[in-house]
Amino acid sequence: MRTRIKEDHNDDLITCSPTTFLKTYASKEHLTKDVVKAVTKSLKQRGLLDENGWTRLQQSHKKSENNAYSFFGPVAQAIQTAAKTTSMPLRPQSDAHPSPTSSSRHSKPGYTFFPDWRAVALSSTVSMPRNSNQTVSSLVDTSAIIAIGEFELAQSAEKICDNESKMVGAANQLLWNDPCRERVLGFTVENRRTRFWDFSRTAITVSEPFDLDKNPKYLIEFFLFILYAERHEIGFDPTVHPVPLSDGKLCFCYEAGGEYYLTVGQPLSEESAFRMVGRATRVWVVIRLSKTSGNNIGDVVIDGINFTRDDSCKYVLKDAWLYEDALLEMQIQSNLLANVSDKEELRNHFLTFLVDEQVRFQGKARWALRCPESKFTEEKWQQDDYVHHNSSRSSSRPSREKPVHERPKPPRPTRPHPIRKHIRSVAKEVCESLYQLMDLTDALICWKDMIKCLSYLREAGYTHRDMSGGNCLLYRCPETNTRKGIISDLEYCKRYMDLSVHDPKTGTPDFMAVEVQEQSLLFMDHEKIQTSRKLFVPHFVHDLESIYWQYIWFLHHRVAVHKEPTAENIKFVQQWAKNYFGYDMDGSGPRRALINPGVHVYALKEELLRIHSKKILVAVDFSLNLRKEYQRLETNPPRVHKNLLLTGFNNDIYEDFGQKLSKILKHCSGGYPFEPLKEAQSPLESKRKRKQEVEDSNTALQKKPRIQLSDLDSESEGLSSPVMQKPDLSSQREIWRERERQVLMERKRSRSRSQSAQPRTSLMLRTKKMHKQGKQK
Repeated sequence: MRTRIKEDHNDDLITCSPTTFLKTYASKEHLTKDVVKAVTKSLKQRGLLDENGWTRLQQSHKKSENNAYSFFGPVAQAIQTAAKTTSMPLRPQSDAHPSPTSSSRHSKPGYTFFPDWRAVALSSTVSMPRNSNQTVSSLVDTSAIIAIGEFELAQSAEKICDNESKMVGAANQLLWNDPCRERVLGFTVENRRTRFWDFSRTAITVSEPFDLDKNPKYLIEFFLFILYAERHEIGFDPTVHPVPLSDGKLCFCYEAGGEYYLTVGQPLSEESAFRMVGRATRVWVVIRLSKTSGNNIGDVVIDGINFTRDDSCKYVLKDAWLYEDALLEMQIQSNLLANVSDKEELRNHFLTFLVDEQVRFQGKARWALRCPESKFTEEKWQQDDYVHHNSSRSSSRPSREKPVHERPKPPRPTRPHPIRKHIRSVAKEVCESLYQLMDLTDALICWKDMIKCLSYLREAGYTHRDMSGGNCLLYRCPETNTRKGIISDLEYCKRYMDLSVHDPKTGTPDFMAVEVQEQSLLFMDHEKIQTSRKLFVPHFVHDLESIYWQYIWFLHHRVAVHKEPTAENIKFVQQWAKNYFGYDMDGSGPRRALINPGVHVYALKEELLRIHSKKILVAVDFSLNLRKEYQRLETNPPRVHKNLLLTGFNNDIYEDFGQKLSKILKHCSGGYPFEPLKEAQSPLESKRKRKQEVEDSNTALQKKPRIQLSDLDSESEGLSSPVMQKPDLSSQREIWRERERQVLMERKRSRSRSQSAQPRTSLMLRTKKMHKQGKQK
C-alpha cells in the first residue's frame, strides 16, 4: 500500500533548502533567534550537544536503532526546560518521544503505522512515561498526533526508500483519518542524513538533506516549532471541532458563515480526501447548532460553549481545497445564468446555497502552505532495487490491477503545484449521487436533466470538466413529490475560449472522455497536422461523453432485482468491467476502442445481455453517435493556439442521447429497482433462500398458539386461516416476479381470446394473408 501511495504522488514531490522549509512550514513569531541560542546553550550545558554534534548519536555505532535515537526524548525535554528561561511567552502544546513500538487508534481502516518518533498534543488523554528515555507504549488516537519521525541506522538507497515509504503511508493515513487536519509534519533520519517533510493538499515538500551533527540548529528549530506551535499553526483546522457522542461515535462541528453545523452520520462523499494532494472534498449531511442562552445546558458542548441541536431541517455541507484562482460555485452559477436564454430552467437544476465562502480564522483566509516558486524544485522518490513493481497492493479503497494489454503511458508534464485555498459551502438540498441510486428510473431522470444542463452550459460557452458520478445529483422534492437532477461541483467549470493546452487534466478517471484521457484529438486527419496532442483542449462533447460512461458504469455495477443472473454471468460482467473502470487518468485500451474505432460496442452489448434486458441497453451504442460527432468536429483541424470554433457545436448530439434515454425511461417509468451486482443472487441461491424463508415461516407458525373458533367474533368472518393466506410479497424481488407472472398470464389470455374470435378460414386464405403481411414488412 505504501508503494501505491508513492506512485500516486510521483508528480507531487518538491524540495527546498532546510532554511526555506523552516521559514515556510515551521516558523512561529515568538521562536526568535535568541530563543534558539538559549536552547542551544542549555543543550550543551546538559551534555547533549558538543562541537561534534549530538553526543548520544556519536556513541551509536554499537547500538540498535531504537537505542541510537532514543536521545530525541531527552532533547525535547531539555528544549522545553530551556525555553521556560527565555522572556518569550511560550507554552508547550505537545510532548515528543521516540515511539517505535507504539500503535495508534484509527477511526478509518487503512495503513497501520508505528512511527519511530511522534509528538502528541498535551490536551489528549495520552499518559506519557515518566522516564524520557523510555518509548511510548500508550495507545494514542491518531487525531492527537502532531508530527512523526522515521529513523534508520544505515544510509543506503534501500533504507532511504523504506523511510520515505513509511513516512508517506503514515502521513496519508493521518490526513485521511481526521477531517480536522490540514497538513502533517515529520522528519526522517538515515544515520545522520536528515530531511524535514510537509504533507499538504498542495504538494509534498521535503527539505534537502543535511547532516544531523553538522547542523544541529535545524533540528532545534524544528523541535521548538513542534513543541510550541498551536493547533491552527501546526496543521489543524481551527474551524472544525470533533464532537464525541454518548454512544461512543464521533461527529464533527463545522463553522460556516458565522453558524455552527453538526455532521449527521457518515460522509456522503470523501473518497478524494484519501489522496493527500488534491481537493480532498468531504460532503456531509448536517444540522444547525444554536448557542444556548444563559446557563442552560445544551445538547452539545464545543470549546466550553453549550449548543442545542435543530433537527427540523437538514443541509449538505461541502469542505474542499480549490486552486487559488478558482471561482466559488455561487459565482460560477451567476456567470452561467447571465449567458443562457432560459435562466429559470437552468437555476432549477442548481444547488441553493446558504453559505459559499473561503474558510477564515481570526479574520484571515485559510490557504495551503507552499514555499515560493523560486525556492523549490521538482523532486523524485528514492528508487530501490528491492522494490518490486508487481508486488501485491492493499488499500482501504478498492483498486484494480492493469491488464497486460495496457499501452505504455506518455511522460507526464511538470505540474505547476498551484497553491490551494480552503472553501466551505452549505446547501439546502440533500441529494443522492449516482453511487447511491438503486433505481434505473431515478438514474435516467438524473441523466436526462444533466444532458439538459450541459446543453445550457454549451449555450453559455462553458465546459464542466468533471462530470463524475458524485457531481450528478438526484433531488427528491418533499413538497411536490417530484424528482430532478442537479448539477454540482462547478469549481472546474471554465469558459471554453479561455481553455488552453497548458491547463491541467481534470476529471474523475472512471467517467473521463477518452480524448481527455489521451490528451489528443483522436479523429483528426494526422496527415494534415502532426502535433495534435499539443493542440488538445477539452470541449463540450467531452462532458456529454462522461454521462455516457456513467450509464455504462451503472450497467456494470447494478442489476435489476427481478433478474436472477447466474454466478458465472455475474463474474463475467464483473471481470469485463475492469476493461473500462478502475484506471488512473490515462485510461485504458478498451475504453478507447469503445469510442474509436467503436467496434467494441457490439461485444459490450452481448456481454451486458447476460444480466440485463435488451430494452435498457438501447443507449449502449451511443458511443457510435459520439464517434460520428468527433469526426464531424475534427474534420478541419484547429489552428495553433485556437480551440475548435464555437460555431461547430450544436444541440443535435444532446437530443440524440436524450431520446435514447427517453426510450429506456418509457420502458421502466413505473420504477425499475436495481441492486449492487456484487449482492445479486443466482437462481439456485434464490431458490435456496426462498425455501429457507418458507421453512422459517412454517416453524414460526407452529410455535404460535392455535386459534379457537370461540375466540372469533362476528366481525372476523372475512379472516382467512394463516395457512391459506397469500405469500408475503413485500420484497422488491418477489413483487417483480409476481408482476411478470401476471403480465405473462394476461398475454396468454388475450392471445387465446383473439384466436377464438377469429373466423375460421381455409388454409389457402390464411396462407395468402400471411404472405401479404410479410411483403408489407
